[in-house]
Amino acid sequence: MRKLLPVVVVLAHIGYAEAVELLEAVEGVNVMVVAHEGELISTPVKVNGTLVVSGGRQGKYVGQLQIVADTAGQTIEYQGRAVELDEQVGEDPTMLELIARRGPR
Repeated sequence: MRKLLPVVVVLAHIGYAEAVELLEAVEGVNVMVVAHEGELISTPVKVNGTLVVSGGRQGKYVGQLQIVADTAGQTIEYQGRAVELDEQVGEDPTMLELIARRGPR
C-alpha cells in the first residue's frame, strides 16, 4: 500500500515573474503550475525549493512531472518535460469519448 504524502501543488493564473516573487515569500509548496503569459517552461525550474512549470499556450504542449518526496513531503528527486502535441502523439480514446459526450458548444 502506498503512503500518501503532504505534497502541495498550486495552480496559478499568473506569469513566471509573479510566481518567482510569490515563491520568494512563501514556503511549503512543492509544485507551482503557472499559466498567464503563455510562456513554455520545458523543464521544471526550482524557485525557493518549489518546482515551477508552465505548458505554453493554445494546448500545443502537455507537461509531464514526476516527483519523489521524503516522508515530510519535501521533494528530493524530480524529472519533468513538456511534450509537444504533434502528429507523433496518438489520440487518447478516453478523451475523445469525453469530448464526444460533451457535444458542441
